[in-house]
Order: sequence, then structure tokens, then C-alpha cells
Amino acid sequence: MATSQVLSEQEWLCAVQKRLRTNDCKILKVTVSQLGGDVGGFLGDHLRVRLSVMTHLSSSPETQEVAFFVKRIPLDHQSQGELVQSSQGFPKETGLFSTLFSLYPESENPWAPQCYFVRPDALVLDDLIYEKFRLAGRKKCLDYAHCVLLLRALAVFHAGSIIIEENQAKKTNKPCRLNELYPDLLFENFFVDDNSFKTNMWFHSAVESLASSVILLEKYKRNINVNEVNIQTFKKFIYQLYEIVKPSNKYRNVVSHGDLWTNNMLFKYDEDDETPVQVRMVDFQLVRYAPPAIDVMTFLHINTPQEFRIANIEKFLSLYHNCLGEELRRHGYRVEDYLPWPEFRESCDVYNIAGCIYAPCYHTFNIMDESVLRERLTPEKFSEFFFGNRYELVEYCCETDPDYKERLLTELEELVECMLTRQSKTFEDTSKSN
Repeated sequence: MATSQVLSEQEWLCAVQKRLRTNDCKILKVTVSQLGGDVGGFLGDHLRVRLSVMTHLSSSPETQEVAFFVKRIPLDHQSQGELVQSSQGFPKETGLFSTLFSLYPESENPWAPQCYFVRPDALVLDDLIYEKFRLAGRKKCLDYAHCVLLLRALAVFHAGSIIIEENQAKKTNKPCRLNELYPDLLFENFFVDDNSFKTNMWFHSAVESLASSVILLEKYKRNINVNEVNIQTFKKFIYQLYEIVKPSNKYRNVVSHGDLWTNNMLFKYDEDDETPVQVRMVDFQLVRYAPPAIDVMTFLHINTPQEFRIANIEKFLSLYHNCLGEELRRHGYRVEDYLPWPEFRESCDVYNIAGCIYAPCYHTFNIMDESVLRERLTPEKFSEFFFGNRYELVEYCCETDPDYKERLLTELEELVECMLTRQSKTFEDTSKSN
């Protein structure tokens, strides 16, 4: 792949100088390769870059290798590129790394890769794979150790936005809310009722696919469209997500990731290659300003099986809140002043509905077998797969992949049960201010 397709020689040099913290260097060679492996993200083109660099030019020159990961707007896949462009996620992510994220306090627990160069169509980041990080597995449910690491990192990330707001409030002597300071970065671009955002078309597709799939649930087959499970009511229930993800007037809001599935987190492992010891979150194209409980509950629903989540929920929520408090305390703030435990615990119950909706929406497609996905993510089939009703494919995967069937239908049944439990109440009834 020609390096001219990625960055200019001067741009590579800027990235290298920032990475090595010296101007006394020059680039000898640049090698670019496409990220391989399992199906990756859907909102970018991912490249790995190796640079041979000569340093200490003015004293004792030596050569070393520098590794970067480059994320850019897809160039060779029109449908995917249109999805990225319409979602406005790429300018959001590049803007976050070039402005807001640079304001976050340094932490003992980094939550994202370092960024070394930003261009409107490209990000140059640490190559986490080079640093021995890896994905846990696109179809894999996370165990307790993985969840603990991610929740700790998430708490540090969330705490950072509170710290920035409170530091700014001290300077100006008036309340500070980051969504007001950065409205072009912290707007909702995932669940927004506007078809100019192709992410909304994806959401419609997921809703139609789930509504069609209710018939696959043995428990509700006989009640379809009658009394207990009305499909139109079911769709209306899911579409509450448009309201759910908005900033709250009751709970403290934070800068939130918004897209916490397994392909957006990389783990580093101990010498046994099994015990995770570090984690980095990636892909910040769907960041929003919302209560932290949305990130927490959607992460747990998307990445853990129901029985495991229910058995460990109190431990996970307590751990997250303790880590949030520790990070705030390191910077002179008390969690009790911003998100006390009773309020946070209540918000997790309120926003559990987000997790119930998120998980099956995601899993109508992103836990399908790799061969099924690769066949349908081609430029010719991408739009039909991403924006059409996937019911027939869901039915096929349920027939041919027992793990897919077990996971998706368990989540779908939990969503139906959530709807039936809350039928007399809207989300606004449970989330409004006292």
C-alpha cells in the first residue's frame, strides 16, 4: 500500500517526533498494511504502520522501529464510507482527540491509546497490538476479570469529564457542562430520529429484525400479535431509546463512550496469556453526554450472559462507583457531591432498559459467524445487510449456530419481559426529576 495514500512525509514526521519526544530524528522507511484478522469495526478503515527511524542525529545515530495504528475514513468501500460520513462520527472522534481528550487529567490507569497526529480524515494512535494488546473475541462473553478491568477504566474516563467541569467551574465561578462547551462533539449521532444519519437507518433495521424474531421465542409464539406481545407496542418500546440516551435532568451526566462492545476494547494479558492486566477503549465515534449508568448497563448487557450479569451486578456496580470515587478523590473531589451511591444505584435500575435494548439490537448481526459477516459486508451487499430487515438471516443463524441462538434469544426474551414489566410506564415516568 502506498504511503502517500495515508499521510505525507511531514505528517509522519510530526507523529514520530511527538511519539519519541524529540525533533532530532528522521524517517528512513514507512510500511503500511491493512489490519487483518476477524471482522473489525464498521466505522473506519484500519491500518498498521511501521516506521524505521534514525534518532540522535547530532550525536550517536541509531535506528529504531516505531509502530502506529491509523484509523481513517474508508476509501475503497463506498457504502461503509457513506455510513461513516452520515453518522458524523469521524469528525467527532478526531475533534475529541485534538481538543477535549487533551484536557483530561493524567491517570495511573490509561483508558485509551495515545494519539500522535490528527487530520480531519485520519487518526494516528498507539498500535496496541504491537504493545501486546488484543481483542478478547468478537463473539466472546467477558468473564469477571475482564469486566473488572473495563469498569475501572470506564470509571476513570467518566471521572475525567467531571473533573474538567468542576475545574472550569472553579475558574469561572459558574456551573460548567461540557455538552454546552463542545456541542459539535457531544451531540447524539447514534440513536437520533433522523434518517440523514444512517446509524438511524441501522437502528430501524435492528428494530424490524427483532420484531420479526419474537416469533422464534417458544414462550411467545402463541401470543404473537395477540394480547401479551403486540409487535407495534414492542417497536414503540424499543424506540424509547431516542429519549433514554439524552442528557438527564435528574442524574449527573458525563462524557460517555456509547459503543462498548468487545471489538471496541483491547486487553493486555499476564505471562500466562489468560489473565487480563490492562485495557484500552477504542472507537469514540458515538460518544455522548449522558448519565454514566447508560455506559455501565449497556456494557454489561452486551458483553456478559444474563445469568452471570445478574449474579454479579451488585459487585460490578459497587466496584465501578468505588473506582469513580477514587479517581475523583485523587483530584480533590468527592463522589458524594456529584453522584452519591444511592443515586447511582437508582440510575442503574432506571437505565437497565438501555442495556435490554442495546444488546439484542447489536447482536442481530455482530455476533454472527465470521463467514456470514464477510459475505455480507462486501461493497455490493453492505447496504442491504446493514439497513434491511435481517430476520431471515437471524433465523438462519439460529438454525445453524447454537451459541448465536442461545445468546440472541435469551436477550430478546429479556427485552420482551422488560417491556411487559414496564408496559404501564414510559421511560419518562421512571426517569423524571423528583
